[in-house]
Amino acid sequence: MSVKTALAGLFLCAAVSAGADSQPPTLTNITPASRQDATQGTVSGITLTGTGFSASGLMLVFTPPVISATVQPVNDTTLSATFVIQSTATGTVQVQVKTANGTSSPALPWDTGTQENICIEALQTGGCAVRWELDVTGVTNSGSQTSNSTTPNILTTLDLRHQFGGVTKDSGKGIRLVMHGIFKAGYTQVSTATKLQPATGSSTTPSASCASGTGASTIPASCMAVTPQQAFIAEAGGTVVSTFFQDLKSSFFSELGIHVRGSIEDLIQSGGLSYVDLSSLNSKNVVGLYEGTARFRLSAKGHNKPASDGSSQNVSDLLLIEAGYQYNSGLQGLAGNPLTNTRERFVGRFYLYPPELPGGTHTKAVVGLEYSGGIHGGPKVLQIFWGTNLNPSKLVHPVPTNQ
Repeated sequence: MSVKTALAGLFLCAAVSAGADSQPPTLTNITPASRQDATQGTVSGITLTGTGFSASGLMLVFTPPVISATVQPVNDTTLSATFVIQSTATGTVQVQVKTANGTSSPALPWDTGTQENICIEALQTGGCAVRWELDVTGVTNSGSQTSNSTTPNILTTLDLRHQFGGVTKDSGKGIRLVMHGIFKAGYTQVSTATKLQPATGSSTTPSASCASGTGASTIPASCMAVTPQQAFIAEAGGTVVSTFFQDLKSSFFSELGIHVRGSIEDLIQSGGLSYVDLSSLNSKNVVGLYEGTARFRLSAKGHNKPASDGSSQNVSDLLLIEAGYQYNSGLQGLAGNPLTNTRERFVGRFYLYPPELPGGTHTKAVVGLEYSGGIHGGPKVLQIFWGTNLNPSKLVHPVPTNQ
Protein backbone atom coordinates (compact mmCIF):
# COMPACT_ATOMS: atom_id res chain seq x y z
CA MET A 1 0.00 0.00 0.00
CA SER A 2 1.37 3.39 -1.00
CA VAL A 3 1.77 6.29 1.34
CA LYS A 4 -0.87 8.20 -0.63
CA THR A 5 -3.36 5.38 -0.22
CA ALA A 6 -2.73 5.18 3.54
CA LEU A 7 -3.15 8.91 3.98
CA ALA A 8 -6.34 8.85 1.93
CA GLY A 9 -7.71 6.12 4.17
CA LEU A 10 -6.90 8.09 7.29
CA PHE A 11 -8.52 11.21 5.92
CA LEU A 12 -11.59 9.19 4.92
CA CYS A 13 -11.94 7.71 8.44
CA ALA A 14 -11.55 11.14 9.97
CA ALA A 15 -14.17 12.53 7.65
CA VAL A 16 -16.60 9.72 8.46
CA SER A 17 -15.95 10.21 12.17
CA ALA A 18 -16.39 13.96 11.90
CA GLY A 19 -19.57 13.45 9.94
CA ALA A 20 -20.90 11.08 12.60
CA ASP A 21 -20.03 13.54 15.39
CA SER A 22 -21.71 16.40 13.50
CA GLN A 23 -25.01 14.52 13.32
CA PRO A 24 -27.13 15.25 16.40
CA PRO A 25 -28.02 12.17 18.45
CA THR A 26 -31.60 11.16 19.11
CA LEU A 27 -33.18 10.03 22.35
CA THR A 28 -36.33 7.92 22.12
CA ASN A 29 -36.74 6.25 25.50
CA ILE A 30 -35.52 6.26 29.15
CA THR A 31 -36.08 3.16 31.28
CA PRO A 32 -37.24 3.35 34.02
CA ALA A 33 -39.13 6.56 33.30
CA SER A 34 -39.10 7.72 36.93
CA ARG A 35 -37.45 7.30 40.31
CA GLN A 36 -39.27 4.51 42.10
CA ASP A 37 -38.11 5.44 45.61
CA ALA A 38 -38.18 9.18 46.35
CA THR A 39 -35.68 8.73 49.19
CA GLN A 40 -32.98 7.43 46.80
CA GLY A 41 -30.31 9.99 46.06
CA THR A 42 -28.66 7.75 43.43
CA VAL A 43 -30.47 5.70 40.79
CA SER A 44 -28.36 3.23 38.82
CA GLY A 45 -29.21 0.88 35.96
CA ILE A 46 -30.96 3.50 33.83
CA THR A 47 -31.06 2.65 30.11
CA LEU A 48 -31.36 5.30 27.41
CA THR A 49 -32.11 4.30 23.81
CA GLY A 50 -31.77 6.29 20.62
CA THR A 51 -29.12 6.81 17.92
CA GLY A 52 -25.70 8.41 17.59
CA PHE A 53 -24.40 7.18 20.93
CA SER A 54 -20.98 6.24 19.53
CA ALA A 55 -20.00 9.91 19.20
CA SER A 56 -17.05 11.05 21.28
CA GLY A 57 -17.43 13.06 24.53
CA LEU A 58 -21.03 12.02 25.08
CA MET A 59 -22.78 13.50 28.15
CA LEU A 60 -26.26 14.00 29.57
CA VAL A 61 -27.73 17.46 30.15
CA PHE A 62 -30.60 18.03 32.62
CA THR A 63 -33.00 20.97 32.79
CA PRO A 64 -33.26 22.20 35.48
CA PRO A 65 -29.72 21.13 36.46
CA VAL A 66 -30.71 19.18 39.59
CA ILE A 67 -29.28 15.83 38.40
CA SER A 68 -25.76 14.77 37.47
CA ALA A 69 -24.98 11.53 35.66
CA THR A 70 -22.23 9.09 34.73
CA VAL A 71 -22.68 7.57 31.27
CA GLN A 72 -21.38 4.35 29.73
CA PRO A 73 -22.10 3.73 26.00
CA VAL A 74 -23.18 0.15 25.30
CA ASN A 75 -23.47 0.58 21.52
CA ASP A 76 -24.58 3.20 19.03
CA THR A 77 -28.20 2.95 20.18
CA THR A 78 -27.91 2.25 23.92
CA LEU A 79 -26.50 4.09 26.93
CA SER A 80 -26.25 2.91 30.52
CA ALA A 81 -26.36 5.68 33.15
CA THR A 82 -26.44 6.39 36.86
CA PHE A 83 -28.36 9.48 38.02
CA VAL A 84 -27.32 11.40 41.16
CA ILE A 85 -30.35 13.45 42.23
CA GLN A 86 -30.19 16.60 44.37
CA SER A 87 -32.54 16.95 47.32
CA THR A 88 -34.14 20.02 45.70
CA ALA A 89 -35.27 18.07 42.60
CA THR A 90 -39.04 17.99 42.13
CA GLY A 91 -41.40 17.08 39.30
CA THR A 92 -40.09 16.17 35.86
CA VAL A 93 -36.64 17.00 34.52
CA GLN A 94 -35.83 17.34 30.80
CA VAL A 95 -32.99 15.05 29.65
CA GLN A 96 -30.84 15.51 26.54
CA VAL A 97 -27.86 13.61 25.09
CA LYS A 98 -25.11 16.03 24.07
CA THR A 99 -21.93 15.41 22.06
CA ALA A 100 -18.53 17.03 22.49
CA ASN A 101 -19.09 19.32 19.52
CA GLY A 102 -22.27 20.73 21.07
CA THR A 103 -25.02 18.90 19.19
CA SER A 104 -27.90 17.72 21.36
CA SER A 105 -30.80 15.35 21.08
CA PRO A 106 -34.41 16.42 21.57
CA ALA A 107 -35.34 16.38 25.26
CA LEU A 108 -37.29 13.66 27.03
CA PRO A 109 -38.92 14.08 30.46
CA TRP A 110 -37.81 12.01 33.44
CA ASP A 111 -39.83 11.97 36.66
CA THR A 112 -37.84 12.58 39.86
CA GLY A 113 -40.57 10.84 41.89
CA THR A 114 -41.18 13.94 44.00
CA GLN A 115 -44.39 15.72 43.10
CA GLU A 116 -43.85 19.13 41.61
CA ASN A 117 -45.02 22.32 43.30
CA ILE A 118 -46.61 20.58 46.27
CA CYS A 119 -47.53 23.37 48.67
CA ILE A 120 -47.88 21.70 52.01
CA GLU A 121 -51.01 23.13 53.63
CA ALA A 122 -51.07 25.78 50.93
CA LEU A 123 -52.50 26.53 47.53
CA GLN A 124 -50.32 26.36 44.45
CA THR A 125 -51.00 30.00 43.62
CA GLY A 126 -47.93 32.20 43.28
CA GLY A 127 -45.27 29.56 43.87
CA CYS A 128 -46.69 28.28 47.14
CA ALA A 129 -47.05 31.76 48.60
CA VAL A 130 -50.73 31.54 49.56
CA ARG A 131 -52.19 29.53 52.44
CA TRP A 132 -55.80 29.19 53.56
CA GLU A 133 -56.67 27.90 57.01
CA LEU A 134 -59.91 27.44 58.92
CA ASP A 135 -59.94 27.26 62.72
CA VAL A 136 -63.04 25.59 64.17
CA THR A 137 -62.61 25.71 67.93
CA GLY A 138 -64.29 26.44 71.20
CA VAL A 139 -63.14 29.47 73.17
CA THR A 140 -63.39 29.84 76.95
CA ASN A 141 -63.13 33.38 78.26
CA SER A 142 -62.26 33.96 81.91
CA GLY A 143 -61.64 37.36 83.44
CA SER A 144 -60.77 38.46 86.94
CA GLN A 145 -64.27 40.03 87.18
CA THR A 146 -66.45 37.35 85.56
CA SER A 147 -67.11 33.65 85.43
CA ASN A 148 -66.18 31.42 82.49
CA SER A 149 -68.08 31.55 79.22
CA THR A 150 -67.57 29.14 76.32
CA THR A 151 -68.69 29.76 72.75
CA PRO A 152 -67.79 28.51 69.26
CA ASN A 153 -64.98 30.14 67.31
CA ILE A 154 -64.92 29.91 63.50
CA LEU A 155 -62.14 31.90 61.84
CA THR A 156 -60.77 31.70 58.31
CA THR A 157 -57.23 32.94 57.62
CA LEU A 158 -55.54 33.98 54.40
CA ASP A 159 -51.73 34.16 54.59
CA LEU A 160 -49.88 35.84 51.71
CA ARG A 161 -46.13 35.32 51.88
CA HIS A 162 -43.10 36.74 50.11
CA GLN A 163 -39.54 35.59 50.76
CA PHE A 164 -36.40 37.40 49.65
CA GLY A 165 -33.85 34.83 48.49
CA GLY A 166 -34.21 31.15 47.69
CA VAL A 167 -33.42 28.11 49.79
CA THR A 168 -30.66 25.59 49.16
CA LYS A 169 -29.03 22.90 51.21
CA ASP A 170 -25.89 25.05 51.39
CA SER A 171 -27.54 28.28 52.52
CA GLY A 172 -25.71 28.53 55.81
CA LYS A 173 -28.04 29.05 58.74
CA GLY A 174 -30.96 29.42 56.34
CA ILE A 175 -31.47 33.10 57.27
CA ARG A 176 -33.85 34.87 54.89
CA LEU A 177 -36.11 37.93 55.10
CA VAL A 178 -39.80 37.02 54.88
CA MET A 179 -42.95 39.15 54.83
CA HIS A 180 -46.47 37.90 55.55
CA GLY A 181 -49.80 39.59 54.92
CA ILE A 182 -52.35 37.92 57.20
CA PHE A 183 -56.11 38.46 56.92
CA LYS A 184 -58.77 36.92 59.17
CA ALA A 185 -62.55 36.98 59.27
CA GLY A 186 -65.21 35.05 61.14
CA TYR A 187 -67.23 34.59 64.29
CA THR A 188 -65.66 34.46 67.73
CA GLN A 189 -65.87 35.58 71.36
CA VAL A 190 -64.30 38.88 72.43
CA SER A 191 -63.95 40.72 75.75
CA THR A 192 -65.48 44.17 76.18
CA ALA A 193 -66.12 46.56 79.06
CA THR A 194 -69.83 46.63 79.84
CA LYS A 195 -71.91 48.87 82.11
CA LEU A 196 -74.08 46.72 84.35
CA GLN A 197 -77.58 47.31 85.67
CA PRO A 198 -79.63 45.36 88.22
CA ALA A 199 -81.00 42.11 86.88
CA THR A 200 -84.71 41.59 87.27
CA GLY A 201 -85.43 39.30 90.20
CA SER A 202 -81.72 38.92 91.08
CA SER A 203 -80.82 38.59 94.74
CA THR A 204 -77.27 39.79 94.00
CA THR A 205 -77.26 43.11 92.18
CA PRO A 206 -74.90 46.02 91.74
CA SER A 207 -75.78 49.40 93.17
CA ALA A 208 -78.80 51.11 91.69
CA SER A 209 -76.49 53.96 90.69
CA CYS A 210 -75.25 51.68 87.91
CA ALA A 211 -78.49 52.35 86.06
CA SER A 212 -77.61 56.02 85.58
CA GLY A 213 -74.94 57.69 83.54
CA THR A 214 -74.00 57.13 79.94
CA GLY A 215 -70.23 57.69 79.76
CA ALA A 216 -67.39 55.54 81.09
CA SER A 217 -65.96 58.52 82.96
CA THR A 218 -69.21 58.98 84.96
CA ILE A 219 -69.86 55.33 85.84
CA PRO A 220 -68.41 53.89 89.07
CA ALA A 221 -65.79 51.19 88.52
CA SER A 222 -67.98 48.75 90.44
CA CYS A 223 -70.56 49.10 87.68
CA MET A 224 -68.12 48.16 84.89
CA ALA A 225 -66.97 44.63 84.09
CA VAL A 226 -65.20 42.75 81.34
CA THR A 227 -67.81 40.54 79.74
CA PRO A 228 -67.33 38.02 76.94
CA GLN A 229 -69.50 38.77 73.95
CA GLN A 230 -69.88 37.19 70.54
CA ALA A 231 -68.77 39.16 67.51
CA PHE A 232 -68.07 39.07 63.83
CA ILE A 233 -64.51 40.23 63.23
CA ALA A 234 -62.42 41.37 60.29
CA GLU A 235 -58.67 41.65 60.76
CA ALA A 236 -55.65 42.64 58.70
CA GLY A 237 -52.02 42.31 59.74
CA GLY A 238 -48.47 42.22 58.50
CA THR A 239 -45.32 40.44 59.64
CA VAL A 240 -41.65 41.08 58.92
CA VAL A 241 -39.45 38.22 60.10
CA SER A 242 -36.16 36.43 59.55
CA THR A 243 -36.05 32.68 59.02
CA PHE A 244 -33.54 30.40 60.74
CA PHE A 245 -32.39 26.89 59.76
CA GLN A 246 -34.29 27.08 56.48
CA ASP A 247 -31.56 25.08 54.75
CA LEU A 248 -33.31 21.84 53.68
CA LYS A 249 -31.25 19.91 56.23
CA SER A 250 -33.47 20.40 59.26
CA SER A 251 -36.94 18.98 59.82
CA PHE A 252 -38.08 22.37 61.18
CA PHE A 253 -37.34 26.01 60.49
CA SER A 254 -38.30 29.05 62.54
CA GLU A 255 -39.23 32.69 62.03
CA LEU A 256 -38.54 35.57 64.42
CA GLY A 257 -39.69 39.14 63.89
CA ILE A 258 -42.43 41.75 64.38
CA HIS A 259 -46.17 41.42 63.79
CA VAL A 260 -48.71 44.26 63.64
CA ARG A 261 -52.44 43.90 63.17
CA GLY A 262 -55.73 45.79 63.38
CA SER A 263 -59.13 44.26 64.01
CA ILE A 264 -62.71 45.50 63.81
CA GLU A 265 -65.14 43.64 66.09
CA ASP A 266 -68.89 43.91 65.54
CA LEU A 267 -70.63 42.82 68.77
CA ILE A 268 -73.78 40.87 68.08
CA GLN A 269 -75.08 39.59 71.44
CA SER A 270 -74.49 39.82 75.17
CA GLY A 271 -73.55 37.25 77.74
CA GLY A 272 -71.05 36.29 80.40
CA LEU A 273 -72.61 37.08 83.79
CA SER A 274 -75.43 35.10 85.38
CA TYR A 275 -76.48 37.73 87.94
CA VAL A 276 -76.76 40.90 85.83
CA ASP A 277 -78.29 42.06 82.58
CA LEU A 278 -76.27 44.06 80.11
CA SER A 279 -77.58 47.61 80.11
CA SER A 280 -79.65 48.70 77.16
CA LEU A 281 -77.99 52.10 77.58
CA ASN A 282 -74.70 50.76 76.23
CA SER A 283 -74.32 52.21 72.76
CA LYS A 284 -70.97 50.57 71.90
CA ASN A 285 -71.39 47.79 69.37
CA VAL A 286 -68.18 48.12 67.34
CA VAL A 287 -64.73 47.75 68.90
CA GLY A 288 -61.34 48.52 67.39
CA LEU A 289 -58.24 46.55 68.42
CA TYR A 290 -54.63 47.24 67.43
CA GLU A 291 -51.46 45.33 68.27
CA GLY A 292 -47.70 45.40 67.86
CA THR A 293 -45.95 42.26 69.06
CA ALA A 294 -42.76 40.26 68.82
CA ARG A 295 -43.49 37.00 67.01
CA PHE A 296 -41.85 33.57 66.98
CA ARG A 297 -43.12 30.64 64.95
CA LEU A 298 -41.85 27.12 64.39
CA SER A 299 -42.84 25.41 61.15
CA ALA A 300 -44.64 22.10 60.91
CA LYS A 301 -42.24 19.15 60.86
CA GLY A 302 -40.75 17.94 57.59
CA HIS A 303 -42.22 20.72 55.47
CA ASN A 304 -38.95 22.51 54.70
CA LYS A 305 -38.96 21.72 50.99
CA PRO A 306 -38.75 24.25 48.14
CA ALA A 307 -41.18 24.58 45.30
CA SER A 308 -40.11 23.85 41.73
CA ASP A 309 -39.25 27.51 41.13
CA GLY A 310 -36.73 27.47 43.99
CA SER A 311 -38.89 29.36 46.46
CA SER A 312 -39.76 27.87 49.83
CA GLN A 313 -43.29 27.03 50.84
CA ASN A 314 -45.81 28.85 52.98
CA VAL A 315 -46.12 26.07 55.52
CA SER A 316 -48.34 26.04 58.57
CA ASP A 317 -47.26 26.35 62.19
CA LEU A 318 -46.28 23.85 64.81
CA LEU A 319 -45.79 26.54 67.46
CA LEU A 320 -46.69 30.24 67.56
CA ILE A 321 -45.74 32.69 70.34
CA GLU A 322 -46.51 36.43 70.37
CA ALA A 323 -46.07 39.06 73.08
CA GLY A 324 -46.32 42.83 73.05
CA TYR A 325 -48.61 45.87 73.12
CA GLN A 326 -52.37 45.97 72.53
CA TYR A 327 -54.80 48.88 72.30
CA ASN A 328 -58.41 47.74 72.78
CA SER A 329 -61.00 50.49 72.52
CA GLY A 330 -63.60 48.23 74.09
CA LEU A 331 -61.82 47.95 77.46
CA GLN A 332 -62.07 51.45 78.91
CA GLY A 333 -63.35 52.40 82.39
CA LEU A 334 -62.31 49.22 84.20
CA ALA A 335 -60.04 50.69 86.91
CA GLY A 336 -60.96 52.14 90.31
CA ASN A 337 -60.31 55.59 88.87
CA PRO A 338 -62.66 55.89 85.86
CA LEU A 339 -60.16 58.21 84.16
CA THR A 340 -57.43 55.54 84.18
CA ASN A 341 -56.60 54.31 80.68
CA THR A 342 -57.35 50.57 80.67
CA ARG A 343 -57.37 50.32 76.88
CA GLU A 344 -53.58 49.98 76.69
CA ARG A 345 -52.64 46.42 77.55
CA PHE A 346 -49.90 43.84 77.53
CA VAL A 347 -50.89 40.82 75.44
CA GLY A 348 -49.34 37.38 75.11
CA ARG A 349 -50.48 34.30 73.22
CA PHE A 350 -49.30 30.74 72.79
CA TYR A 351 -50.64 28.37 70.11
CA LEU A 352 -49.67 24.75 69.60
CA TYR A 353 -50.64 22.69 66.53
CA PRO A 354 -49.91 18.98 67.14
CA PRO A 355 -48.94 16.72 64.17
CA GLU A 356 -51.47 16.19 61.41
CA LEU A 357 -54.22 13.61 61.58
CA PRO A 358 -54.09 10.73 59.04
CA GLY A 359 -55.91 11.06 55.75
CA GLY A 360 -53.96 13.56 53.68
CA THR A 361 -56.25 16.51 54.46
CA HIS A 362 -53.64 18.34 56.58
CA THR A 363 -56.12 18.55 59.46
CA LYS A 364 -54.55 19.28 62.84
CA ALA A 365 -55.63 19.89 66.39
CA VAL A 366 -55.04 23.33 67.86
CA VAL A 367 -54.66 24.44 71.47
CA GLY A 368 -54.19 28.12 72.24
CA LEU A 369 -54.00 30.52 75.14
CA GLU A 370 -54.31 34.32 75.02
CA TYR A 371 -53.72 36.61 78.01
CA SER A 372 -54.02 40.37 78.38
CA GLY A 373 -53.69 42.75 81.30
CA GLY A 374 -53.96 46.53 81.60
CA ILE A 375 -50.63 48.35 81.54
CA HIS A 376 -52.02 51.11 83.80
CA GLY A 377 -54.37 48.88 85.79
CA GLY A 378 -57.65 47.08 85.42
CA PRO A 379 -58.71 43.44 85.13
CA LYS A 380 -56.90 40.62 83.40
CA VAL A 381 -58.47 38.49 80.67
CA LEU A 382 -57.61 34.92 79.73
CA GLN A 383 -58.95 33.03 76.71
CA ILE A 384 -58.35 29.35 75.92
CA PHE A 385 -58.91 27.87 72.45
CA TRP A 386 -59.13 24.20 71.52
CA GLY A 387 -60.36 22.44 68.40
CA THR A 388 -59.18 21.79 64.84
CA ASN A 389 -57.18 23.61 62.20
CA LEU A 390 -58.35 22.78 58.67
CA ASN A 391 -57.11 23.42 55.14
CA PRO A 392 -60.13 23.91 52.87
CA SER A 393 -58.35 22.99 49.62
CA LYS A 394 -56.91 19.77 51.05
CA LEU A 395 -60.29 18.75 52.49
CA VAL A 396 -61.63 18.71 48.94
CA HIS A 397 -58.48 17.29 47.32
CA PRO A 398 -56.55 15.18 49.84
CA VAL A 399 -52.90 14.38 49.10
CA PRO A 400 -50.65 11.59 50.37
CA THR A 401 -49.61 12.31 53.94
CA ASN A 402 -45.91 12.34 53.01
CA GLN A 403 -46.42 15.36 50.72
